[in-house]
Amino acid sequence: MQTITVLYENTSVVPVLNLCEKAVYRKSGRSIFERYNDCYDNMNYVLTNDDDILIPESSVHSMISSAKINPNSIVGSFGRRGDPNSKTPYSNPFGGFGENMVLSGAALYPCRFLNGYRSFIRQWNETSLEHCDDIIFNRWIKFKYGASHVVTPRWSLNPIEYLGDSSGGLHGSNNDWDAVRNDCVRWAWKNVNASSIE
Repeated sequence: MQTITVLYENTSVVPVLNLCEKAVYRKSGRSIFERYNDCYDNMNYVLTNDDDILIPESSVHSMISSAKINPNSIVGSFGRRGDPNSKTPYSNPFGGFGENMVLSGAALYPCRFLNGYRSFIRQWNETSLEHCDDIIFNRWIKFKYGASHVVTPRWSLNPIEYLGDSSGGLHGSNNDWDAVRNDCVRWAWKNVNASSIE
Protein backbone atom coordinates (compact mmCIF):
# COMPACT_ATOMS: atom_id res chain seq x y z
CA MET A 1 0.00 0.00 0.00
CA GLN A 2 1.81 3.11 -1.22
CA THR A 3 -0.88 5.75 -1.51
CA ILE A 4 -4.28 6.37 0.04
CA THR A 5 -6.61 8.67 -1.87
CA VAL A 6 -9.03 10.24 0.61
CA LEU A 7 -12.39 11.11 -0.94
CA TYR A 8 -14.40 13.56 1.11
CA GLU A 9 -17.23 16.07 0.73
CA ASN A 10 -16.96 18.16 3.90
CA THR A 11 -13.59 19.82 4.56
CA SER A 12 -14.19 19.80 8.34
CA VAL A 13 -14.26 16.00 8.51
CA VAL A 14 -11.19 15.13 6.47
CA PRO A 15 -9.31 12.51 8.50
CA VAL A 16 -5.74 13.40 9.45
CA LEU A 17 -3.46 10.60 8.28
CA ASN A 18 -0.14 10.76 10.11
CA LEU A 19 0.96 7.57 8.40
CA CYS A 20 3.93 6.22 6.52
CA GLU A 21 1.68 5.86 3.49
CA LYS A 22 1.32 8.86 1.22
CA ALA A 23 -2.11 10.47 1.47
CA VAL A 24 -3.75 12.32 -1.44
CA TYR A 25 -6.84 14.35 -0.62
CA ARG A 26 -9.54 14.86 -3.22
CA LYS A 27 -12.89 16.52 -2.69
CA SER A 28 -15.55 14.36 -4.29
CA GLY A 29 -18.64 15.61 -6.08
CA ARG A 30 -22.15 14.94 -4.91
CA SER A 31 -22.88 13.01 -8.08
CA ILE A 32 -22.17 9.29 -7.86
CA PHE A 33 -20.74 9.54 -11.37
CA GLU A 34 -18.13 12.01 -10.06
CA ARG A 35 -17.45 10.04 -6.89
CA TYR A 36 -16.34 6.81 -8.54
CA ASN A 37 -13.54 7.66 -10.97
CA ASP A 38 -11.49 4.90 -12.57
CA CYS A 39 -8.19 4.12 -10.87
CA TYR A 40 -5.37 2.10 -12.37
CA ASP A 41 -2.67 2.12 -9.69
CA ASN A 42 -2.68 -1.35 -8.13
CA MET A 43 -0.76 -0.09 -5.09
CA ASN A 44 -3.20 2.70 -4.36
CA TYR A 45 -6.12 2.51 -1.92
CA VAL A 46 -9.19 4.70 -1.55
CA LEU A 47 -10.62 5.90 1.77
CA THR A 48 -14.17 7.21 1.49
CA ASN A 49 -15.47 9.59 4.13
CA ASP A 50 -19.09 10.81 4.35
CA ASP A 51 -19.66 14.49 4.99
CA ASP A 52 -21.16 13.95 8.47
CA ILE A 53 -18.60 11.47 9.82
CA LEU A 54 -15.22 12.06 11.43
CA ILE A 55 -12.99 8.97 11.33
CA PRO A 56 -10.46 8.94 14.20
CA GLU A 57 -6.88 8.13 13.32
CA SER A 58 -7.02 4.95 15.42
CA SER A 59 -9.87 3.65 13.27
CA VAL A 60 -7.98 4.48 10.08
CA HIS A 61 -4.97 2.54 11.41
CA SER A 62 -7.20 -0.44 12.17
CA MET A 63 -8.69 -0.34 8.69
CA ILE A 64 -5.25 -0.09 7.05
CA SER A 65 -3.92 -3.05 9.05
CA SER A 66 -6.91 -5.16 8.03
CA ALA A 67 -6.61 -4.09 4.38
CA LYS A 68 -2.98 -5.21 4.30
CA ILE A 69 -3.97 -8.65 5.62
CA ASN A 70 -7.05 -8.82 3.35
CA PRO A 71 -5.92 -7.18 0.08
CA ASN A 72 -9.01 -8.24 -1.88
CA SER A 73 -11.54 -6.76 0.53
CA ILE A 74 -13.50 -3.64 1.29
CA VAL A 75 -12.79 -2.70 4.91
CA GLY A 76 -15.01 -0.47 7.02
CA SER A 77 -16.62 0.09 10.40
CA PHE A 78 -20.20 -0.70 9.41
CA GLY A 79 -21.39 -4.02 8.07
CA ARG A 80 -24.90 -4.71 6.83
CA ARG A 81 -26.85 -7.63 5.46
CA GLY A 82 -28.72 -7.56 2.17
CA ASP A 83 -31.31 -10.24 1.40
CA PRO A 84 -34.04 -9.38 -1.11
CA ASN A 85 -36.11 -12.39 -0.01
CA SER A 86 -36.24 -11.27 3.61
CA LYS A 87 -39.04 -9.25 5.23
CA THR A 88 -36.33 -6.70 5.92
CA PRO A 89 -34.00 -6.86 2.88
CA TYR A 90 -31.63 -4.29 4.39
CA SER A 91 -30.67 -5.04 7.97
CA ASN A 92 -28.08 -4.52 10.68
CA PRO A 93 -27.73 -8.05 12.08
CA PHE A 94 -26.97 -8.50 15.75
CA GLY A 95 -23.33 -9.32 16.29
CA GLY A 96 -22.61 -8.99 12.59
CA PHE A 97 -24.13 -12.40 11.82
CA GLY A 98 -24.75 -12.79 8.09
CA GLU A 99 -23.22 -9.46 7.03
CA ASN A 100 -22.43 -9.35 3.31
CA MET A 101 -21.54 -5.71 2.69
CA VAL A 102 -19.66 -2.75 4.15
CA LEU A 103 -21.10 0.76 4.07
CA SER A 104 -18.87 3.18 2.19
CA GLY A 105 -19.37 6.14 4.54
CA ALA A 106 -16.17 5.06 6.29
CA ALA A 107 -14.44 2.47 4.14
CA LEU A 108 -11.06 1.57 2.67
CA TYR A 109 -10.57 -0.50 -0.48
CA PRO A 110 -8.12 -1.05 -3.37
CA CYS A 111 -8.60 1.59 -6.04
CA ARG A 112 -8.63 -1.15 -8.69
CA PHE A 113 -12.16 -1.94 -7.46
CA LEU A 114 -13.22 1.27 -9.21
CA ASN A 115 -12.03 0.19 -12.65
CA GLY A 116 -15.04 0.11 -14.94
CA TYR A 117 -17.54 0.81 -12.18
CA ARG A 118 -18.59 4.25 -13.36
CA SER A 119 -19.20 2.92 -16.88
CA PHE A 120 -21.25 0.09 -15.40
CA ILE A 121 -23.58 2.30 -13.35
CA ARG A 122 -24.07 4.77 -16.22
CA GLN A 123 -26.45 2.22 -17.70
CA TRP A 124 -29.08 3.62 -15.36
CA ASN A 125 -30.43 7.05 -14.53
CA GLU A 126 -28.56 8.59 -11.62
CA THR A 127 -31.76 9.51 -9.80
CA SER A 128 -32.83 5.88 -9.67
CA LEU A 129 -29.55 4.99 -7.94
CA GLU A 130 -29.75 7.70 -5.27
CA HIS A 131 -29.03 6.35 -1.77
CA CYS A 132 -28.06 2.98 -3.26
CA ASP A 133 -24.50 3.51 -4.47
CA ASP A 134 -22.75 1.74 -1.58
CA ILE A 135 -25.01 -1.32 -1.87
CA ILE A 136 -24.49 -1.44 -5.64
CA PHE A 137 -20.72 -1.01 -5.18
CA ASN A 138 -20.55 -3.97 -2.78
CA ARG A 139 -22.36 -6.13 -5.33
CA TRP A 140 -20.09 -4.90 -8.13
CA ILE A 141 -16.82 -5.77 -6.39
CA LYS A 142 -18.17 -9.14 -5.29
CA PHE A 143 -18.88 -10.30 -8.84
CA LYS A 144 -16.17 -8.32 -10.66
CA TYR A 145 -13.27 -9.02 -8.32
CA GLY A 146 -14.46 -11.79 -5.99
CA ALA A 147 -14.04 -9.30 -3.15
CA SER A 148 -14.90 -10.03 0.45
CA HIS A 149 -15.73 -7.57 3.23
CA VAL A 150 -14.10 -6.94 6.59
CA VAL A 151 -15.76 -4.96 9.38
CA THR A 152 -13.27 -3.26 11.69
CA PRO A 153 -13.39 -1.64 14.14
CA ARG A 154 -17.06 -2.20 14.89
CA TRP A 155 -19.28 0.75 15.83
CA SER A 156 -19.63 -0.56 19.41
CA LEU A 157 -15.97 0.40 19.84
CA ASN A 158 -16.72 4.00 18.80
CA PRO A 159 -14.81 3.84 15.51
CA ILE A 160 -16.17 7.14 14.23
CA GLU A 161 -17.62 10.41 15.46
CA TYR A 162 -20.80 11.95 14.08
CA LEU A 163 -21.03 15.68 13.51
CA GLY A 164 -23.92 17.58 15.05
CA ASP A 165 -27.18 15.65 15.24
CA SER A 166 -26.27 13.25 12.48
CA SER A 167 -26.26 9.51 12.84
CA GLY A 168 -25.47 9.08 9.17
CA GLY A 169 -28.65 7.04 8.79
CA LEU A 170 -26.74 4.23 10.46
CA HIS A 171 -28.49 3.88 13.80
CA GLY A 172 -31.93 4.20 15.28
CA SER A 173 -35.24 3.58 13.57
CA ASN A 174 -36.20 5.52 10.48
CA ASN A 175 -38.97 3.80 8.59
CA ASP A 176 -38.64 6.01 5.51
CA TRP A 177 -34.90 5.37 5.27
CA ASP A 178 -35.37 1.65 5.87
CA ALA A 179 -37.92 1.50 3.05
CA VAL A 180 -35.52 3.26 0.66
CA ARG A 181 -32.68 0.92 1.54
CA ASN A 182 -34.91 -2.15 1.27
CA ASP A 183 -35.74 -1.07 -2.28
CA CYS A 184 -32.02 -0.56 -2.96
CA VAL A 185 -31.26 -4.14 -1.97
CA ARG A 186 -34.04 -5.51 -4.16
CA TRP A 187 -32.83 -3.43 -7.11
CA ALA A 188 -29.15 -4.30 -6.63
CA TRP A 189 -29.72 -8.04 -6.31
CA LYS A 190 -31.85 -7.97 -9.47
CA ASN A 191 -29.54 -5.84 -11.62
CA VAL A 192 -26.01 -6.41 -10.29
CA ASN A 193 -25.04 -10.07 -10.52
CA ALA A 194 -22.79 -12.53 -12.31
CA SER A 195 -24.73 -12.30 -15.57
CA SER A 196 -24.69 -8.47 -15.68
CA ILE A 197 -20.97 -8.04 -14.97
CA GLU A 198 -18.39 -9.16 -17.48
